Amino acid sequence: MTVSEIYDYVQNLKQSVGLWYKIINPNDSDFTKEEKLWIDKLIKFSRNDDFFPEAPLLMVFFQKEKDVEQRIKLLKILEKIGFLKLLSYTRHEYAFLFVYGEAPMNMIKLARELSKGEKKPKQIIESLEVFRTRLINQNNIVSRIKGDFQKSGFYKWHGIKYFLYEYELFLKEKSKAKRYKLNWDNFNNEDSGDFKTIEHIYPQNTHKPCWTRKFSNYNTPQRNILRQSLGNLLPLSHPKNSSLGNKCFEEKCSNGENVGYKYGSYSEIEVSEKDDWTAKEILERGLKLLNFMEERWGIKLGNRNEKIDFLNLGFVEEKEKEKI
Repeated sequence: MTVSEIYDYVQNLKQSVGLWYKIINPNDSDFTKEEKLWIDKLIKFSRNDDFFPEAPLLMVFFQKEKDVEQRIKLLKILEKIGFLKLLSYTRHEYAFLFVYGEAPMNMIKLARELSKGEKKPKQIIESLEVFRTRLINQNNIVSRIKGDFQKSGFYKWHGIKYFLYEYELFLKEKSKAKRYKLNWDNFNNEDSGDFKTIEHIYPQNTHKPCWTRKFSNYNTPQRNILRQSLGNLLPLSHPKNSSLGNKCFEEKCSNGENVGYKYGSYSEIEVSEKDDWTAKEILERGLKLLNFMEERWGIKLGNRNEKIDFLNLGFVEEKEKEKI
């Protein structure tokens, strides 16, 4: 190896180390605002603060591709694939793909092919898009995901915080507000003692007449489903779960001391605008969240009746029809 070759190798290594640091610490980088945003979303998927599965591919891709639009295109498709992984209760990296009859997309292999020039950046994006399309178009993927939620509910879903956080960002953009009312690090804090960052609006302990009266038409299993249902789960901007807990809905919205949903996150404010909180509101908010999921990640969940079935709340629709 010549001195020139050694110099080139060292310079390339230096560049790689610098780029690697930027990718796993996007806020310390000189990437564009949108690049930082989407890299940060990929990091949120990971349970390892120092590494996330897509990082090697991003490093090589960012070395090869200087066009910001193409970089963002890659980040967006990786985020959509990552969310499909989150939708599964199978927590091992991409193991859920085998469950659905699809071989996993090997990020290291793609990075190697790109590095060696076997594939161009555009081809990498195309491969990922084909992979995702093939996956979401499988006939049984929605029914299998639905089966997981019907068995375990939405509260125990390990993707619930990311999903609710993305919905919060959607509401922020919709309101055209600049202020963030939900901090991801605080919201995602697992070591929060007696405080919880996700609230059951219809509480888990419901001894007060204001709650028992509203849900008296439902049996115990149905009430349990309603408590854990997607539409009944709310991200809290402050650790106030212990103070709101089992209070009546009106008190949860505002207790007169600037504490309550009315003064919280955009999601909390949206719920506080409801006049009441019954099974009907849980169903309707669940449908709204599924519509958001469908549009945000391009996952076809079906018509209204199919979404009600996805939520396992057909019994609510039946009760509402009886009232007419």
